[in-house]
Amino acid sequence: MIKSTTIFLFTLLSFSLLITSCSKTTDEDKSLYEKVKSDAGFTFYKNNTTILQSSASSPHNAYFRMRYNSIAINAMTDNGKLPVGGSFPEGSLVVKELYDSPTGSLKLLAVMEKASQGSTGAGWKWAEYANDGKAAYSVAKKGEGCVSCHSTNSRDYNAVFNLFP
Repeated sequence: MIKSTTIFLFTLLSFSLLITSCSKTTDEDKSLYEKVKSDAGFTFYKNNTTILQSSASSPHNAYFRMRYNSIAINAMTDNGKLPVGGSFPEGSLVVKELYDSPTGSLKLLAVMEKASQGSTGAGWKWAEYANDGKAAYSVAKKGEGCVSCHSTNSRDYNAVFNLFP
């Protein structure tokens, strides 16, 4: 009886630790969120602030708009796209603002930062943040669950260029 109770308690403790670690906001998350919480210094995709309907295959909210920092924008052509076969330079920030409707309020920020060092997946830091800055998806997960979708039909892991010409 004591052995089965001990196993049960250990399993319960392990499960509790797993759940709390999934939503933990790290210092790296806090730093990245500070860089992207405001749209100041960013340019919207094709200079368009319109909130667009997501593609049917998107795991993100039903509506979105994209913005890029100056490093990322400078890698794009005059048609507002990353060239086929091109890649973003180190320090590029890509922010996908996620909404429930075309006139609704901001729900989440999905963020990619080009970074060859640190917590990366395929050369990017990946995260999602709630409006209060708490990580809904932490940088510490290194793009697990992101990279596979973003590597399909994309330019340097950014599908917007092909899905929204």
